[in-house]
Amino acid sequence: MNMGSQCCASRYHELNVGRALLCSCVVMLAIASAGCGGGSDPPSQQRGAAPDIPAGLVANAGDGQVSLSWNASNGASSYNVKRATTANGPYSVVQASLATTTFANTGLTNETTYYYVVSAANQSGESANSSPANAKPTAPIAKRALIVSVTGSGAVKSSGGEIDCGTGCTAQFANGTAVALSATPATGAMFQGWSGDCAGTTPSCTVTMSAARNVTAAFGSTSPTPSGYGPRVTPGIEPEVTLKDAPAGWSTSADDQVVEGLIFRTPPKIMHARVHFKNVKWLTAVGQTYPGGDHWAFDPAITDDPRVVGLVFEHNDFTDAMPAFGSHDPAQPWIVRASIMRGSSDGYGDSAKAGSNVIIEDSSFVNDYPPLPIAHSDGLQCDVGDVVNFTVRYSYFDVRRVGANAALLQNEKAAHVGGWLIEHNRIQAPSAYSVRARNLTGDGRVVIRENMIDRTWIYGPLDVTEHPELIDWIGNVDEKGQPIPNF
Repeated sequence: MNMGSQCCASRYHELNVGRALLCSCVVMLAIASAGCGGGSDPPSQQRGAAPDIPAGLVANAGDGQVSLSWNASNGASSYNVKRATTANGPYSVVQASLATTTFANTGLTNETTYYYVVSAANQSGESANSSPANAKPTAPIAKRALIVSVTGSGAVKSSGGEIDCGTGCTAQFANGTAVALSATPATGAMFQGWSGDCAGTTPSCTVTMSAARNVTAAFGSTSPTPSGYGPRVTPGIEPEVTLKDAPAGWSTSADDQVVEGLIFRTPPKIMHARVHFKNVKWLTAVGQTYPGGDHWAFDPAITDDPRVVGLVFEHNDFTDAMPAFGSHDPAQPWIVRASIMRGSSDGYGDSAKAGSNVIIEDSSFVNDYPPLPIAHSDGLQCDVGDVVNFTVRYSYFDVRRVGANAALLQNEKAAHVGGWLIEHNRIQAPSAYSVRARNLTGDGRVVIRENMIDRTWIYGPLDVTEHPELIDWIGNVDEKGQPIPNF
């Protein structure tokens, strides 16, 4: 019994009104003075605060549904999800008393935008609505289009045969399919590169059909000349490669090492066999005998080291730096492939053993950088030491900037000179001679065949000082395709 009941029991009186018995009890507010206790606190003093407004509402669309998530609210025991089809409502409850902070609203109409708000609730009440979020359910795309365009002479095919075209075509692929494409040049053409959703100069590319794709394959001539002369691929650094500086004092570490994507600003030390330099830029300068000349890419003495055989330089860029190429082992020649020399003098120069056991192919010799007032600008000059077992093919020579002794090859007295193969090159040079084969020693024939040579020479297309009987001059033509008679 509480204090109020005790007070009522001790203070009552009976009044007879007819047969009714009235019991009244007056509970005085001044309980302390009357000796009676009070009741519990009023309801307004018992209630807590409503929860915080939910934040971080995110709506993600799916196929016929929208998935919602939001951050938990302080003081919340449940959440109410509300939806509308207009940005400002009105909002209707689609899920009440939700105990989690995620909700998937299913059974929706695709391509309709739905707007959502969330409120938090507890025993004390409900918060205001959150900031709205919206999403538009979309049906999945079963097929996506791949559009392929071709410029130049060539074709593009997909591994599954859906794409097979020489001008342009379109095919549909299931969403997310990886499609492997290959580019094949026509006879006398070369693949130049991809654009659009494919990139690079390699003839293969894979596109993932997570969206509609558009790809272009470009084909061109094998060189700035008619087909059959000059590089069959594009010389120089491949465009998709990112280069970084090599540390000063860099050196090879082992035989058969692959060195890729470096810029040499100081001369490297090459001490091993069969090192493969791929996509390397040379900005070195080892020795200068006159301004603008003899900027060696690396120490020419490397070619005198019998350990350093079988080197490969592929897609290199020798900018104003002349490499001295040469190997001691005919079975392991140095190979220069798809590289470019843009220096101001003497191209792929030589020293000591340089020039022997070398294959140069698909490369370019353009001596127009930098524009220095130098004495001469030979293209490929092998001028010192033995030059035996030497091949230059499918390369391009342009030494038109200044007067040159020769676009390629000459030799000033050596013990062994001969065994040259010069074929399928494009030579542009207003020089004394286009080709010089001096001081042959009988160490093999000099075959010069099927080259295109501009009629810009001063004295003739070929200079021979000894053993002209060792020269095979076969099928060489001028820039108009007219035969150049036997020297």
